[in-house]
Amino acid sequence: MREECKSLCALVVKILLLSILLSCKTITNVVEAGGNVLNGSVFKKTKLELKRTPDKELEVRKILTTDGKTGLEIKFKQLPFVTFYGTDSDSAGRFNLTQMRYLAGNPGGWNEYYVQINGTGYYCPEGEESFVLDDIGGKSKISEGSIRRQDSRFYGNEAKDLLRSRALRITAVTDWMKEQEIQTDKKITTQKEFEKYWQPLLFPETVSSKKQSELYKNNKEKFKITNILSDEYKWNQTYTGLYFPDELKEVRNSGTLYRDWEEAVSWFYMEYQWETITKNISEKFYFRRT
Repeated sequence: MREECKSLCALVVKILLLSILLSCKTITNVVEAGGNVLNGSVFKKTKLELKRTPDKELEVRKILTTDGKTGLEIKFKQLPFVTFYGTDSDSAGRFNLTQMRYLAGNPGGWNEYYVQINGTGYYCPEGEESFVLDDIGGKSKISEGSIRRQDSRFYGNEAKDLLRSRALRITAVTDWMKEQEIQTDKKITTQKEFEKYWQPLLFPETVSSKKQSELYKNNKEKFKITNILSDEYKWNQTYTGLYFPDELKEVRNSGTLYRDWEEAVSWFYMEYQWETITKNISEKFYFRRT
């Protein structure tokens, strides 16, 4: 009888421990899922009614902010890592875009930031059931954000400064990338295609020999002499000198540019394709089949 009681008690303890572990895991997922960050931003807006196009290319949700005002939360399938925020539409259907949030994960954490924007649009959830962005407007400097990098987390001014520095580097390299002649007949229309084309050119040391560019292959012996060690890879100074402009040489040779790529490749893609993407999402959308 005593042995049966011991066995029963042991079983109860195991069940309790399992429940605690599952609860902790659930809490962790809620707090950190996709970087819905530990600064409380997940609780800043109450989500209300949702409208979605039949092809799921667009979602518009009415939200209630902490100051008691209603507004709009706008998401496009083409930009899964971006959320736009705006005022609620008026009686004529007009609204203003006020803020953009970027949030993207990576194997070691996430990058999240907010920028102020000044755009306009039209949203009619009833009747015509349509949506259109007239103008997305320009983006201001990053106003706030957060970073998780492995076990390190950055918030407040420290995160803002790190994100603003990263933004300057990404803008510099993507501006230069746009000026380069594309050596492929295929159009780059997705992030996967973007990575497939540009990683062998920007970082040939990180891909297999089959994927390396002709410039790199043709000068491979020369490059072997000039490698410098940075993080996990040896970066070729000669290749850097042949392919990159002066303002990007140091940031590539130091490994900083590759860290940016690893941690925020969708940010590179967004900046590189910004004009094309914003043109596409400025088309008129309908919430019913037409």
